[in-house]
Amino acid sequence: MKKAIIFIILYGVTAIYAASPKIKTPDTGAWGVQARFSELTLKHFQGSLFSAQKFTAPNRTMRFGVSINWFDYKPDYPSTPLLFTQKDSTRAISDVFLQLIHYKGKSRLKFYGGGGPYVGFLYTFDQTQKANGSGWVVSYQSTHRAFNIGVSLLVGGEYFLNEHLSVMAEYITLLFYQYGRTLNKLIGYYTTHSWHINPQPVKIGVAVYF
Repeated sequence: MKKAIIFIILYGVTAIYAASPKIKTPDTGAWGVQARFSELTLKHFQGSLFSAQKFTAPNRTMRFGVSINWFDYKPDYPSTPLLFTQKDSTRAISDVFLQLIHYKGKSRLKFYGGGGPYVGFLYTFDQTQKANGSGWVVSYQSTHRAFNIGVSLLVGGEYFLNEHLSVMAEYITLLFYQYGRTLNKLIGYYTTHSWHINPQPVKIGVAVYF
């Protein structure tokens, strides 16, 4: 529902400006900062991507970006435990991107694509508690840390309201190798090695140029 409302607002804004004359868009040497989100709540901070980019040519930019994802699930336990199991989970992911981006289009609306190297850091904590009728007992606990290295590929569209302000929608896919290390209270430490293809949710945001 929130995404639909955001889409309607952005569509309305672009429709208002669609009939206006062509404008000057950022050119070689211009800098821009962007903020994009796919979900943002008080308890969860997921899909946020902040970046800065410089136009190295009229239709080409170099972008540096940082993505932050945080999820925390800690339910309210009843004061009188019943006979059931409850799980706590925490996820924190931080990604860093360096991307070469090419723009296509001469009007207010420009489409773009690109990619570049990517590194990421992952932390997860899972804990299971069992109720025995008189209190809570921790039956399982696991902490996982991982390092990702790979590439990011992206496509998007950007609509320039004027020379200094735009709205945008963007889709990113990550291809990476992951090395992980897990501490499990039951079996101790172990490591993992794996390859991943990770499509990201579509992000909607704004950009400011100067």
